[in-house]
Amino acid sequence: WCGLVSCIQASTASVCEEAFKDALRYASGLYGSVSKEWVLGCLQNLHMLHSEAVKELQNRGRSQSVIDKNNAQGAGTQQELDQLRLQLESRFAQDLENEKQRMYNASMQILQHAEQKGNVAQLPEEKAAINSGKLIRIKLWPTQTYNARDPGQYHFRLAESQFFRMMGNQANLYKVQQVEYIVNGTLIRNYNSYRAQLMAQGRIGRSSPVEERLAFHGTSQEVMELILKGGFKIGGQDVAVASGAAYGYGVYTSEEPSFALHYIKTTGLTSLLFCKVLMCPSTKKVMSPGGQAIQQIISPNKNQVLPSYLVHFTRR
Repeated sequence: WCGLVSCIQASTASVCEEAFKDALRYASGLYGSVSKEWVLGCLQNLHMLHSEAVKELQNRGRSQSVIDKNNAQGAGTQQELDQLRLQLESRFAQDLENEKQRMYNASMQILQHAEQKGNVAQLPEEKAAINSGKLIRIKLWPTQTYNARDPGQYHFRLAESQFFRMMGNQANLYKVQQVEYIVNGTLIRNYNSYRAQLMAQGRIGRSSPVEERLAFHGTSQEVMELILKGGFKIGGQDVAVASGAAYGYGVYTSEEPSFALHYIKTTGLTSLLFCKVLMCPSTKKVMSPGGQAIQQIISPNKNQVLPSYLVHFTRR
């Protein structure tokens, strides 16, 4: 992406093409460890840069047209000047179309490559929610059989296994009754956009994609519903601080579900938010006493945390 910024400053179409090829080669080396959403986020960022490049090409065309007209003054008729103007407009219009087509073809290569890498299949209602920006909650239950092609089973087992694994020696005290897979199209776009910003700003090393963690968040049922609809809020900035801010303002999550349970006051069927968390240099971490997990993750930007699941469980 830095190469594309340089080409915009240089206003050179050939540099733009070569820079994009370099970016494509770099991205191709990461597909084994990044998600399709990450690729889409980068493409959104790339589209913005491409729009800037198009503007530069248009400005360059207008400037060249003025120069050519000045050189032709006194030597040509108005008809000749008009013909020259039409030729210039046609030439630069073709340049723009060629540039757009190259960008489109390369973008399609990225998407096709990502699809071939075996990303988890989407549930039927998931794609529509992402495109529309709406919220859907897909209820999933445990099954005795396993179908590797069923994305619902994948999501249930991911949430269930992470819950029990991070519970440690307390795992036998709980039973997962149901998992809700949360798809909020608006929050997903915000999350992917922030990930693309981190990459574009060079805040993450080029040798690896943005680090992503899985963490739990405990709160009241009322607040939980608000988070699912509108995302997290920063205590002390967007809303009043509800549970203290010992390590500063931010969204607090924990890799340990037992720690997140401290912030729930309900009995019987209990729920925890299970989230994806983007880690960046400004993220604060507080390790557990044994140092085996991050007991508290403090994310200063609300778009760093994506509520992805609701894990419903009971105490045995």
